[in-house]
Amino acid sequence: MLIDENTFIISDTHFGDTDSVANGFDKYITEKWNKAVSESDTVLHLGDFTSDDDMFNIERKIERYSTILNGRIVLIKGNHDTAWPFAYERNGIEFINDSIVDECGNVIETETPGASAVTGTFNGLKVLFSHYPIRDLYAIMHTPEKREGQDYYYIPESEIEDATGYLDNFFTWNKFDINIHGHIHEKTDHFKNLINVSIYNIGYMPVRIGEVLQKIGTGV
Repeated sequence: MLIDENTFIISDTHFGDTDSVANGFDKYITEKWNKAVSESDTVLHLGDFTSDDDMFNIERKIERYSTILNGRIVLIKGNHDTAWPFAYERNGIEFINDSIVDECGNVIETETPGASAVTGTFNGLKVLFSHYPIRDLYAIMHTPEKREGQDYYYIPESEIEDATGYLDNFFTWNKFDINIHGHIHEKTDHFKNLINVSIYNIGYMPVRIGEVLQKIGTGV
């Protein structure tokens, strides 16, 4: 695995979702993917690759979409990626499951069950790629306190762990300059260094990491 600024990135495609298939949305995002991505490209998927609304067919969905989608897929486990790891791996998907790896695929942490993420450095910036945002939107929604001069809600340190789960248990906020994530779909982050790349926010198609970072003025 090698993740760099030319790697494509996306999250929360939920391929094979019953409603998405019925209304044509599933076909639409599949076609958008293949127009953007070539067979030689790498796509870092930040979780929820397929839908698990039908557990008996989830392995069939993995097989189908890994076959019809262009590119080599590296998948960070999301909450809907519930098949056994071999179901992904036997279909050519590199599955980041309960481990933290760097941009070259080297495992740097395995002692935190449930934590799945990729780290990388781009133009001097330390970036964490994960399914869940480090400081979850739901904590912000339930903490309507703002500090003077800030344009986002303040989360007391005492509430972070209970509100956000494993990522704050392992990572401290100042370890990374930017967290690129999915999970919250079309919702909006209130922290400027959290970037949501769910399909709803990136034009329903994979985009390159360099393009994402340029839009926030990092100069990559």
